[in-house]
Amino acid sequence: MTGVEEADLNRENDKFTAVEAFAKPRVLDTEYYEVTNVYLFVGIVAHTIRSIEFIRMQNTAVPFGVKLMFDKDYVLSSPINDGNTIETAYFNKNANILNFERIGSITYDAITG
Repeated sequence: MTGVEEADLNRENDKFTAVEAFAKPRVLDTEYYEVTNVYLFVGIVAHTIRSIEFIRMQNTAVPFGVKLMFDKDYVLSSPINDGNTIETAYFNKNANILNFERIGSITYDAITG
């Protein structure tokens, strides 16, 4: 790490070396939304998660998204330019996953346990 200067990420006055800044994933912002009484989420709130699937490009081991399956709905979390987006059967149907399918084949890996 000779010659690597500290990179100030301007976040909570934390300082990291340039190598550390890119090597360690960090949560920069967290957002919470109260949807308990929103009709669009009636199939999710207070329902049991039936399965969890990691979403990845075929021939890669690292997932880029996750899908939670419920009896009559789902929550799909996937990356976008600004960070992350959430889609359900009734909310934010932007078909973001199609952007990844244009790159190559998508694989859904069910988590068992």
